[in-house]
Amino acid sequence: MKYSVIIPCYDAPEEYLRRCLESVKNQTLPAYEVICVDDCSPTDTPQIAKEYGFKYVRNSENLNNGGARNRGIREATGDYVVFVNSDDFLVPEALEEIDKVNGGEDLILIGFRAFGAYDYEGIPSEENTPCISKMDWNGEPLHVCRREFLIENDLWEKEHCVYADVDWAPRVEDACRSYTWVPKALYQFETGMPFTLTQKLFRGETNDKTY
Repeated sequence: MKYSVIIPCYDAPEEYLRRCLESVKNQTLPAYEVICVDDCSPTDTPQIAKEYGFKYVRNSENLNNGGARNRGIREATGDYVVFVNSDDFLVPEALEEIDKVNGGEDLILIGFRAFGAYDYEGIPSEENTPCISKMDWNGEPLHVCRREFLIENDLWEKEHCVYADVDWAPRVEDACRSYTWVPKALYQFETGMPFTLTQKLFRGETNDKTY
């Protein structure tokens, strides 16, 4: 198996979780693994994930998204891990476009489009790679990583931390020995949704560390 798609799941409303899972299910690349990591979500994550026939695992305690991704990496069997947040989604050709440029590099960077409360786009290029985190493009889903590269370099995420990506992304970019990129917005996310960890942090509804 070449790709493992890892989806940390916690508290995303059903319509958003299904949008995410549908986008992963409908990829044009024919073969890949999908792992839903339930981070002790109070919603119907187990039932919904199993409806799609995806691999499902559940953490014994809530570790936040970083800890859920760590669990997904350990469970994965693919050569590369692709991260998707449960309230975001991929364009249908995302994995196929990643595979087109994949020459065995440690890191493959992809672009994104944000929409909703505010709209913007980020596209990797020769000028801004590999250190896209310097432009605040820290998100784990923008970093498709060779699984053994992450394990060999101890590139695990902080647990119980809202913005684990701020620490993780620069470490990944610094450690990679080879990289490439897809100059397209393969990853899509909606902004301003009240149930996200960022919005809960602003309202004082989480005790997790910020960084």
